[in-house]
Amino acid sequence: MDKTKGLKHKGIKRFIITFSLCGAVVLSAVGIGTYIDKSKASLETLGEFSREIDHYATPMAGENTEKLAAPEGGGAVSLSISKVFRIDLSEGKAKLTLENPLRSTQSVIFRLCVRNKIIMQSGIISPGYRIETGDLLNDVRLSKGEYDGKLIVFCIDSSGGGQANVRTEFGVRVVVEE
Repeated sequence: MDKTKGLKHKGIKRFIITFSLCGAVVLSAVGIGTYIDKSKASLETLGEFSREIDHYATPMAGENTEKLAAPEGGGAVSLSISKVFRIDLSEGKAKLTLENPLRSTQSVIFRLCVRNKIIMQSGIISPGYRIETGDLLNDVRLSKGEYDGKLIVFCIDSSGGGQANVRTEFGVRVVVEE
C-alpha cells in the first residue's frame, strides 16, 4: 500500500510540475505578444508628447494667410516636406525641410523612422512655422549610407492640444553621414 501512495504522490507531483511549466510557457507567450504589440504601437501612435513648440521652429515669411477650408470640428493641413533627410551622426542632427504653412488649421509633430525605429521626433510645429534641423534620439545606431525612411505626421488638435485622429506617412530618403 505504501508503494501505491508513493506512485500517486509522484503522479500528482508530475501533474503539478507539468501544469506549472505549461502556465509559464503561456504567460511568456502572452508577455512577448504584448511587448511586440507595444513596440509596434509606438510607431503607430504618438503616445505622450511634449506640448512644447519645437525649439528649431522659425516663422515662414511671405505666406498666404487664407486658411484652408475645414469641416466644423475638423482640421486641414498643407505641408511641404523635403524628400531627402541628411543625418549627421557626429552632430546628432537631422538636416531637413518640414513646413506647416499658415494656411493649415492644425499644428503637427513629425517623426522620422528608419528600419521601423524612431530616430527623430519634432516638437509641435504650429501653422506658419518650419524646421530645418532636428535632434536625433540618443540611441540612434546607423552606419554611413542611404536608407529608405518613413516620415510620420501627427496632427494636433488646435483647440484642445490633443492628438487629432489624423496620422499620415510619407516615404523619404535618409542619407547618413558620419
